[in-house]
Amino acid sequence: MLRCVCAALASLSLAGCGNLCDRYDSVSASFQTKHQACNVSDSTSFNKATCNENLAQCTAADQEKLNKYMDCVEKIPACTSDTKLAFAEAVMNCATNSELENISSACQAL
Repeated sequence: MLRCVCAALASLSLAGCGNLCDRYDSVSASFQTKHQACNVSDSTSFNKATCNENLAQCTAADQEKLNKYMDCVEKIPACTSDTKLAFAEAVMNCATNSELENISSACQAL
């Protein structure tokens, strides 16, 4: 289950300070460091240049959902060996509460 959570995080964690692609780099690195005890790893091949080229495919609503997701993920307490299940549930709750399943397919292709 944790692998699914990590894959979802890696593939859907594109949200923006400067833009969505810039924030992905920042939040992803921070997230992985903060949650090392859960062996979180980014198994996707994120390409910032490709992301920036395709960012226009995301609607304002898509970007709002992605930012809401990343805001939520950033607030998850650091994972420990004792809290792996709670950690996984928290990440999935962030995805559900920010309605990631409703992001356009064009935007998911980032």
